[in-house]
Amino acid sequence: MDNIKIKEERGIKLSSTQENLLAGLNAVSRISSKNVNLPILQNVLLKVDDNFLRLSTTNLEIAISCIVRGKIEQSGEFTVPARVFAEYINALPQGKIDLSIKGKTLCVSAGSSKTSIQGISASEFPVIPHIEDGKKFLIKINTFKNAAQRVLFSVAQNEAARPELSGVFFRFNEIAPNTLIMVATDSYRLGEIVVNLIESSEKEAKHVIVPAKTVAEITRILSGLSDELDDSETLTITVAENQIQFETGNTELISRIIEGEYPDYRQIIPTKFKTETVISRTEFIQSVKATSLFAKAGLFDVQLMFEPGKILNISAADNQTGESETQVSCNTTGEGNKVVVNFRYLLDGLGAIKSEEVQLKLIDGSNPLLVLPNDKEEQYTYIVMPIKQ
Repeated sequence: MDNIKIKEERGIKLSSTQENLLAGLNAVSRISSKNVNLPILQNVLLKVDDNFLRLSTTNLEIAISCIVRGKIEQSGEFTVPARVFAEYINALPQGKIDLSIKGKTLCVSAGSSKTSIQGISASEFPVIPHIEDGKKFLIKINTFKNAAQRVLFSVAQNEAARPELSGVFFRFNEIAPNTLIMVATDSYRLGEIVVNLIESSEKEAKHVIVPAKTVAEITRILSGLSDELDDSETLTITVAENQIQFETGNTELISRIIEGEYPDYRQIIPTKFKTETVISRTEFIQSVKATSLFAKAGLFDVQLMFEPGKILNISAADNQTGESETQVSCNTTGEGNKVVVNFRYLLDGLGAIKSEEVQLKLIDGSNPLLVLPNDKEEQYTYIVMPIKQ
């Protein structure tokens, strides 16, 4: 195996490959942040024990650790700036790399290149917890990743106003054993998806609000692993009193949980409607995009006018740019109706649906527009609040 050698006065040494080291750094380095009071938070901890090299970073809200395969000769630990180290390793060719720690410097040697990176003693690095006891839930990686991507965009961006809306609501075993409902809303639109777990250590319902940044980060890590994984690979989610842990293969992420109660969002999802339409998702998206060029700047408004029969009228008008009207074939039942919505929010929901056709359901222009896949197997619900004229 190609060598990475780390040595200090205590003789720390290990062997691995550039490819393995880079994969580990890509997983952990993104959350390292500039912090005037705690410069150590910019660093990645290289911890070598008898069996492996563990790379770890933290921003005090999220901590990520990744095990890098290698041949260990002697144990020890040290920290170096995560971004600089990751970018430099990325710039090196595949193959052999030698690292040596001398005092407070990490020396990197690869082929004819030699570089020194200033570091900080590992004694200053925060302790990263590990959840041993907690409720465990097992899910396929692709199932989790796809579900998260379909609700994350609905999370509120203003964390200070309503902290609970800045997270994704996880509802374990709520509607049936071994199910997970993921919900996100910013009060202007809402996404909900139901997926199956493989197994649960807890059969009772369990609710937790996970910070959106945490969900986005584990999704990014899982996406980075996608080339190496098949559909059977799993993610273990462990929930403790105030922390949540995601673990797969050699990578582990632990995060705080958002305190507070998530709003009872189900009460705003209509159950009875005056108008229902089935329409081609692709054609609807294309028409909304074309019409949206004439929406009012900052308001992003398009009007949907439903006529009983086979026509949906999509229109927008702006005094500065002009106006546009498009008719799309569909199958509408019930009353004639109309609603004005934010086209960006509408397109986000349509983009998250997989089925070829979508259902649009409406009470009137003062109530939410319900957008559903026209496929019972796809358990996804999206609503857009109306823009009231």
